[in-house]
Amino acid sequence: MPHCDNCLFIIRHAWAEEVSEDGSDRSRSLTKKGRRRFEEVMSRLVEQGLTIDRIATSPLTRAKQTAEIVAAMLPNKPRIDIVEWLAPGSNWQAAIDWSIKSGEQKVAWVGHAPDVGSLVSRAIGASGASIAMAKGSVASIHFPQNFGENGFLEWLITAGLLGC
Repeated sequence: MPHCDNCLFIIRHAWAEEVSEDGSDRSRSLTKKGRRRFEEVMSRLVEQGLTIDRIATSPLTRAKQTAEIVAAMLPNKPRIDIVEWLAPGSNWQAAIDWSIKSGEQKVAWVGHAPDVGSLVSRAIGASGASIAMAKGSVASIHFPQNFGENGFLEWLITAGLLGC
């Protein structure tokens, strides 16, 4: 993967159980198969040179577990920030503000559908639209100048495209 300043990776959480033990949506965990498939996705991306400096994740269990897989598989073991603004109903401005304040060049947001698709669309200037993102998919958006300004979609990878 080419060097990239101001790169954003938007990640939809991996495959989770339909119902948690306590019945709460917030505490749904990744399934063993979902964890394994996403680890394979990350393994392939890391082999291609993926690097991330810092991660923000929704506080919901399945998103936190997905973020933990991302961090564990990257050589630099980036910091994970658990943020309410990536819970369902994501807040674009809070996400951009966090990205700028992080001081990092390569950041990731881990969240939920349909929000992640809307965030990708907003990042590339298509507000009101939404890109469908499968579970465990990763989108790469490059901002030539500053986070939140004139981004373009470099790629969108799904487990299916990678054969995972």
